[in-house]
Amino acid sequence: MRAAIVGCGEIARVHLSALRGLPGVTLVGACDRDAWRARDLAALADGATPYTDLAAMLAAEHPDTLHVLTPPGTHAALAIQAMEAGCHVLVEKPMALSVAEADRMIATSSAHEVTLCPNHNYLFKPSIRRAMDLVAGGEIGDVVHVHGYYGLADEGSAYEGRGGRSHWAYALPGGPFTNFLPHVIYLLQAFLPGAERVEGVALAPPGDAARATELAVTLSGGGGTGVLVVSMRARPYAKYVDVYGTRGTVRADLVREVTTVHRARALPRMVSKVAYSLEEGTQVLAGTLGNAAGVALGRAKGYQDLHALVAAFYGALRAGDEPPVRAEEGRRMVGVLEAIRERMPATVASPAARVPAQAADRPSPGPRSEAERALAGQGLGGRALVTGATGFLGFRLAQALWRSGVDVVALVRDPGRMAPALGEWAHVVRGDLRDPAAVAAAMEGAGTVFHTAAITTNKERWAAYQETNIEGTRTVLEAAARAGAHHVVHVSSVIVYGLRPEATNGAVDEATPYATPDTWAHYQRSKMESDALALQYAQERGLPVTVARLGLLYGPGGGLGGIGGLTQLGSARLVMGGGANVMPYTYVDNAVDALLLLALHPECAGQAYNVVDDPQVSVRAALGVLRRVQGERGVVLPLPAGLLGLGARVLEARQRRNGRDVPPRLTRYTIDSARRNVRYATDKIRRDVGWQPEVPLEEGLRRTVAAG
Repeated sequence: MRAAIVGCGEIARVHLSALRGLPGVTLVGACDRDAWRARDLAALADGATPYTDLAAMLAAEHPDTLHVLTPPGTHAALAIQAMEAGCHVLVEKPMALSVAEADRMIATSSAHEVTLCPNHNYLFKPSIRRAMDLVAGGEIGDVVHVHGYYGLADEGSAYEGRGGRSHWAYALPGGPFTNFLPHVIYLLQAFLPGAERVEGVALAPPGDAARATELAVTLSGGGGTGVLVVSMRARPYAKYVDVYGTRGTVRADLVREVTTVHRARALPRMVSKVAYSLEEGTQVLAGTLGNAAGVALGRAKGYQDLHALVAAFYGALRAGDEPPVRAEEGRRMVGVLEAIRERMPATVASPAARVPAQAADRPSPGPRSEAERALAGQGLGGRALVTGATGFLGFRLAQALWRSGVDVVALVRDPGRMAPALGEWAHVVRGDLRDPAAVAAAMEGAGTVFHTAAITTNKERWAAYQETNIEGTRTVLEAAARAGAHHVVHVSSVIVYGLRPEATNGAVDEATPYATPDTWAHYQRSKMESDALALQYAQERGLPVTVARLGLLYGPGGGLGGIGGLTQLGSARLVMGGGANVMPYTYVDNAVDALLLLALHPECAGQAYNVVDDPQVSVRAALGVLRRVQGERGVVLPLPAGLLGLGARVLEARQRRNGRDVPPRLTRYTIDSARRNVRYATDKIRRDVGWQPEVPLEEGLRRTVAAG
């Protein structure tokens, strides 16, 4: 079968992975309004062609199936367009935003004799499948109540956005709840099919409905009741469904993938309490051991529920059977979703009803570098261009420039995903670093250029780093040279020195040579090459470029920068090794100050500067400060790096055998990076521009934690 995808965001890669495992199915087209995103996905699939127009893709590729993975507001129109072209459609949840849209989709499916399948993937989670089998087998009698809980915890921060990025879910009618509720609605209806009547909706905080983070809904019908809860603040991260019957209860834990059942027994009350606890503990332990074995043997994969649904969808098409999720089930879920929105305050149910934010007067400059900028008049040479302005650092930098009275231009790849505030601070120019024309357009009139844009993870194919981090930097430098920019500040990283550099007088200074990167250290290698490229333009082309080599950034909107350890288990925090190693933590506003000060000193052109907060502390010490800020107590559990290293070798070897250059999830480089023990000299930037990190670690963590 010939498959195609429209909407090439992160979830599209999971669908591509699921398609790879199906015999006889080939991805032939990838479509997205962002041409670069479509091209990136197509490059991961052998022989796929990228498109920016769905009609063009349908006409050229004639796919048998289309996966609709765009934001919900576009689902109906795109699915109908594909079905009219003869495509079977797998559409992300919710299949539509209204029952009327869902009805049109179902009518089109029937008229053109094609299959329409909503992507209710949580129905295929192992814990849910086990719970459904228990209920269907009569193990707990008749279902009388279902409680569904969707706790986002730290996952919710991804929707709130990092730095200047804003998730499209906030623009939906009903806000981000419209993106989360479908899962709990269709799970509840799987156990209580007749529960369609919405009895009540509660939001918190009630006095600020536009910023509500908690939602509870009560439902009735089908001989029982249900409660749905979505929380964006509650911790720890949890998702579960409790099913109550006339002869017992079942809990499906969707995070830990463990299902427990408790049957009614005629036992004395005290004996029953003990039996319940023993039964619970035994089942949780057995489920946990089973999951651990699945991971160790490679049977448990990420998004296994989505993989299972995609496989069932294509299996049903081949057999001419009903799809794994019928369109009518999607319509019922949409009906409940629509009824919930009708009971929400207007500011939540309809984003258009919200009062638009007004651009505030520019406050007086805060940090010392901004005050210096304000006194310097036109010291930055007119406009300032910020690349990567929707990133964590770029967003804070654009805000600081705006507060200092600078005319800011922001180069943004996708304005639809940027925080509204950025549009108040800057002239937004849409463009990709890989597009010389877009970069040149953004560069017009810019006296100072801050190049912060880069791929900062280490989980992409090498070509992505080469195109964005290296060639994208070349494009920016070339455009700056042609536009006659007064000064370019290129943001690099102390990772260019490697993980075990030779230190001078106990600290690594700017004269330290570049490292030899590990095979899987794509990010490190790209930062080294772009760092060298920036200095080359300064030395050979005479372009006034200054390189800022930053440490590990943390701060509001960007997280803890690894200070919290790898993960938390109860009161214990896991760290790589013993935690005695020193890491280069840098508070984001301290980094912004450094960039502004460097920009104000054109005599720094042709030089590189380390930007790391002092005093530089160990992982354990930083974790201790974080615990003090959070009011927590606990222990630090070291993870054995040697044992993890053996696992990393296995994963690396498997990736090589598969002929893929995307780093595996665990590599020896990532292990060594978390265990590096390096101090960096910052004398040069202190001496040349007078930089001092004004926000100490404890205050920086206090601000970060307060911001969520």
